[in-house]
Amino acid sequence: MMPKSILLAAVTDGNLPRRVRRMMAVACMLALGALSSLALVTALSAAPLVGPDVGVIKNVTSTFVEPGDRITYTIAFQNVGTATATGIVLTDVLPAELTALAIQFGGNVIGYSVNLPNYIFTIADLSAGESGAIVIGGTVNPGVTRGSAFTNTVTITASGGDVDPANNQASKVVTVADAPLSGLAAANSGPTLLTNATFFSATLTAGTNPVFTWDFGDGNSGSGANPSHLYLAPGSYSATVTATNNVGSVSASTLVSVVAPNVGIAKTVTPATATPGATVTYTLQVSNTGDATATNVVITDVIPTELVNLSVTALGFTITDTLAAPAYVWQASDLPPTAGGAIVIVGEFPPTVTVGSIITNAAEIAADIDWESANRSSQATLTIVDAPIIGLAAINDSPTILGASTQFTVAQVAGTNVSYAWDFGDGQFGVGATPTHTYSAPGVYTATVTATNSAGSVSVTTPVTILAADLHIEKVASAALLAPESTVAYTITFTNAGLLTAASVRITDVMPSELTDIAIRAFGNTTNLVNGATFIWELPTLAPQQGGVILITGRMKPGLLTGAIFTNTVAIGASTVEAGPGANQSAVGVTVGDTPASGLAASNSSPTLLGGVTAFTATATTGDNLVYSWDFGDGQVGSGANPTHLYTVPGIYTATVTATNNTSSLTATTVVHITSAELHLTKQALPAIVGPGDAIEFRLSFTNTGATVAGDVRLTDTFPVQMENVTVAVNGVTVNQSTLVGTTYVWSLADLAPGAVGVITLHGDIAQGTPLDITLANTATISTATPEHNLADNTATASAQVTLAPISGLLGIVTNYQGAVPRIGEILTFIATVQAGTSVSYSWDFGDGATGAGASALHAYARPGVYPVRLTAVNPAGSQVYLFYVMVTENGEPAFQVFLPALAR
Repeated sequence: MMPKSILLAAVTDGNLPRRVRRMMAVACMLALGALSSLALVTALSAAPLVGPDVGVIKNVTSTFVEPGDRITYTIAFQNVGTATATGIVLTDVLPAELTALAIQFGGNVIGYSVNLPNYIFTIADLSAGESGAIVIGGTVNPGVTRGSAFTNTVTITASGGDVDPANNQASKVVTVADAPLSGLAAANSGPTLLTNATFFSATLTAGTNPVFTWDFGDGNSGSGANPSHLYLAPGSYSATVTATNNVGSVSASTLVSVVAPNVGIAKTVTPATATPGATVTYTLQVSNTGDATATNVVITDVIPTELVNLSVTALGFTITDTLAAPAYVWQASDLPPTAGGAIVIVGEFPPTVTVGSIITNAAEIAADIDWESANRSSQATLTIVDAPIIGLAAINDSPTILGASTQFTVAQVAGTNVSYAWDFGDGQFGVGATPTHTYSAPGVYTATVTATNSAGSVSVTTPVTILAADLHIEKVASAALLAPESTVAYTITFTNAGLLTAASVRITDVMPSELTDIAIRAFGNTTNLVNGATFIWELPTLAPQQGGVILITGRMKPGLLTGAIFTNTVAIGASTVEAGPGANQSAVGVTVGDTPASGLAASNSSPTLLGGVTAFTATATTGDNLVYSWDFGDGQVGSGANPTHLYTVPGIYTATVTATNNTSSLTATTVVHITSAELHLTKQALPAIVGPGDAIEFRLSFTNTGATVAGDVRLTDTFPVQMENVTVAVNGVTVNQSTLVGTTYVWSLADLAPGAVGVITLHGDIAQGTPLDITLANTATISTATPEHNLADNTATASAQVTLAPISGLLGIVTNYQGAVPRIGEILTFIATVQAGTSVSYSWDFGDGATGAGASALHAYARPGVYPVRLTAVNPAGSQVYLFYVMVTENGEPAFQVFLPALAR
């Protein structure tokens, strides 16, 4: 180990300030005392080799310095081998950048010599594990080049042998800080035409050794103070340059504008279809939507060979025909940004051009530079079509009598290759210029003909009238079902719905034998009545849309059987052809019905106790074959004159009976009363949170909300086994019998009248050994022999939580005195309460030397005075104290005014 005595030597600069020499001495001592014994051992002696093995390490106070900074090198050396090292020399090559050197070393350094730049130290022999240190301080030359670096290397040798030379040298590199960068500015040569390079420049107002890197804003990068870059698309770009040296970096941006022309062409033709011999116009819209002038603009349009008599006009710009074949190729003037124009080409198609031909014409534009290719070409297409149909007309030879054919004819003023399709308006179709058609029914039809060629289609209509008579007759009765001996009225309505007058019209009606007292009246067209067993009316003619009405009345003969049906049929005919026999006959039947009902009445056997059957009765004064249907008012139905019904819910119902036969329907109602008892039970646990030893009560409240007395009432209650000292209090009801089995009470109660209310309260204490955090549930059930509808309220449960709740809200008061304040000798009641807390015990200090216990305590004072009463509440979770004052006088009047909040009457 190194000797404790330290030799300090300062060399090179005898004029160093005392403060610097003192710092150097301290550094040397630290190095000798700590670095040599710890750091060097750690660095060099991980696995000692057999024999002498000298090693060295070097540290510096800073590897990044400013000119003029003071730095200190610390050199630690050690023999990390197993044998003594001899002939040891340590050589340190000090950089020329250091001035004002100061050297300090410990006792194992014998001395040193200088052979610039080498400092050669002679080291004493080192036994195994022995070490030493040298501290060299220096000032960085203020004139040193910024950004440069200098290296200090130390080497140790042992002429007596060294088994591992790998640890014989150590170096430290120190870098001199650059001057900070500032005032960076970026510029470019834009705006730049697409395909040309953009040149950039970066300048600084201060800083040394800058390195420039560029982000050109299009995903590409570069370097240097003056790079160039070729952008591949026009647009605005933000180029960013970053200047960096060893102390930091700064950035600046420059906005680059890359411009390019964008020429385009759009071609249209008017019209889109043309007939042989027609004139057409092609329009070429030319534009430059870019932001640079388009030069050497060439427009090519190969005109279809079918076009003749061409003319070309340029609008908005100048074009020169290059006379290239096939025509046309034009050299256009330069197009500045947003400039453009149009080329209008007018030509004719000869009369011999083929109908159906599709003519396509394409145009192209080109320039020296053009950004987009999508709009460089455009084409227009037209079709050669037939001459359009003009002046189409259609006629027919109607009116036509039903059954004869109708002739149709169509013609037009102009149009070629025309075909004709007919819709005759009756769902039938035909073709040709002169078709015929026979209609199967009279009427007015609209026939439509459509003429078509390749130029389009045209439709016209022609009205068609088909004539025929169309007689209709209808007979209705005043009712289909009538009571015996009722009067029946028949109405006969007849008309000619056709378009042709009907001749020799004859109406025939055979009256039923069941009728008597027949009377007839006729309206509308005059009819000639031919009397007899059959009624016959004759009309010479009946014009289209004309008709009339015949009224016939008769009375049903007595004695007709109920349910008998008699039918009356009427028919109409004529000598003129008709559209069809569809409505020339009409028949109507009348049924002899029941005697109507009257005097309907309904009754029932209520009031009925819920669960019992209610009987109903319906009676009628008159009426045959009556059928009775009931609505019992509860959503249920029944039938018959004497039904019964069981209601499932108590209440007041209105039952409705309907008596029906085939000639009448009557209703009657009857009110039904269904009664029951309705017991409701509720239960409370007071308090709901308790602790072992606390008092608790379960309160059972019950009532009869039904309309019937509840008999044989039984109340069953099972209280928790943790409840002891149980007592029972009864209010509002008579208990006929009380039984306790285990923890279950069974009470037999007196009958409960409607609205009666009773309360039974169980008082008790929670046993001291009751576990915490359990729930004590108490369930009770009430029942009655009297029917009930709703049993959901016959069971109730109350629960109390057994827990250890901390005490809070402790309050004590005194009461039970007669005067304004207590008198001497008066027995006072002291009461303690808490807002929260379980298993609470209370102790009292009455302030006169006497004490008490419990939530309620009694005490009398023997002498007047103001006594401090101290109430203490304790449970396993803690305790709380409440202090209040009691004034006691001889006569119960206060001796002086004071606020005593604990005094209570």
